[in-house]
Amino acid sequence: MLLALVTIIGCEPSDPDGGDHGAAYIIHVTDQEFVKDGPSYNWFSDSGSGRQYYWAVTSAGVPYNSARWTVPFSQPGHYVVRAAISSENGLTSTAPYTIRANGKSVTIAINQSQNQGLWIPLGTFYFSADGTEYVELHNNTGRNGYKIVFDSMMWEDVDSGE
Repeated sequence: MLLALVTIIGCEPSDPDGGDHGAAYIIHVTDQEFVKDGPSYNWFSDSGSGRQYYWAVTSAGVPYNSARWTVPFSQPGHYVVRAAISSENGLTSTAPYTIRANGKSVTIAINQSQNQGLWIPLGTFYFSADGTEYVELHNNTGRNGYKIVFDSMMWEDVDSGE
């Protein structure tokens, strides 16, 4: 497993569903392609960003809360994957996003505390659209007691030329 700590400048749309994203697919936590797992006592919901999102308390041990956004498209190609990060106090600096694409997995640690209110690019990946691909996030950040946000995910098609 590859783990990279990344600090990235994201884009800041006023409405994540608004604007021109080209051929983009967005999954919100209210969509069927989003599935959360783990004990209910550690899941919290908020809508301070104008849309619903979840957060959990981080763990230094085995992850006990996780969520998965399943790839929402059937057209293979290269896609920029972006994670929305809602504004919350006390966010983690090491949120481990795992991208499963074209039979491979890569984990990228994103500093949520420095990227609040932004869509953060996780990278550009080739997706085969075979039904087994996803983005996953869990609360094992190596540090106890911080918040980790589970918000919307976007895939932007870079092959479409739009």
